[in-house]
Amino acid sequence: MLQGVGLGVAGGLLYWPVMLYVSDWFVQRRGLAGGIIFAGSGIGGFVLPFLISALLDKVGHRWTLRYLALLQGVLGGVAVLGIKPRIPPRKYRNGQRRPQFIPPRIQFLKRQMFWTHSVTNFLQAMSYFPVSLYIAVFTATISSPLSATIVLALFNVAGVVGQVLIGYLSDRFSYPWIMFIDALGCSIAAFLLWGFADTLATVLVFAIIFGALGGGFSSVAFAAAKESAGPNAEQAPMALSAFTAFKGIAAVIGPVISGLLLDAGKQVSHGPFGKFGFGLVEIFVGSCALACSVSCLAVVATRPRI
Repeated sequence: MLQGVGLGVAGGLLYWPVMLYVSDWFVQRRGLAGGIIFAGSGIGGFVLPFLISALLDKVGHRWTLRYLALLQGVLGGVAVLGIKPRIPPRKYRNGQRRPQFIPPRIQFLKRQMFWTHSVTNFLQAMSYFPVSLYIAVFTATISSPLSATIVLALFNVAGVVGQVLIGYLSDRFSYPWIMFIDALGCSIAAFLLWGFADTLATVLVFAIIFGALGGGFSSVAFAAAKESAGPNAEQAPMALSAFTAFKGIAAVIGPVISGLLLDAGKQVSHGPFGKFGFGLVEIFVGSCALACSVSCLAVVATRPRI
């Protein structure tokens, strides 16, 4: 309850206002700004595996969690001081009517583009989160726990590069086509690199490519939310929240399905594809990424013509 539910809810309350204020402060470079913000999680994902491994060896898991809590409390507390809207919130007097918590007309729910992008987000998350969860397990099977830590760190730092770069590109080019190339690249990497991986070098290459492409995919969400809201620009943050909700559902379902597939894969014979029982997981990841690339074409088709 504390680590799963409590940390998830508290993390969302801390994290999400930052995302909503991006649209307040940035217009022409909104994608780049969002990519830099997303990259913060990648930097943490690069540093923390080494830090946690060292702390576990020296002080054990109880004090490791306490040190991490202190670190997050101090750094997060300082960062919160910089979170503020561009336009100060309106203040209401006693008895003055306030706007409804949920607007009576949520126009973006009627737009095809919103739903096609939501499906695309869902499929992309279904392919990305199983890799982020199992890449270290797969690496430890091939090599060593230290190698697994290094691969996970490279996976996350590659995401930093991808998030900033794809955010930058989404400000200047047609972002649905960036999404298409991104998803197709993830699919090819899953089938050809991870599927036939039997050495540490191959896993390293896969982790860098898939981490950069898969991690950077989220940077296009700001542009998609803006277009989904259309003339109702004030609803863009709500559209962004809805995209993230679809991604969150997939973040729960994808790893569960992958776990079941991994158990099933260990019962079948191993060929050149899918070493150590990961074949079904790799097919699942590659297929979801391929389906995501097809869904990107639907985003192209439903995108409003300007």
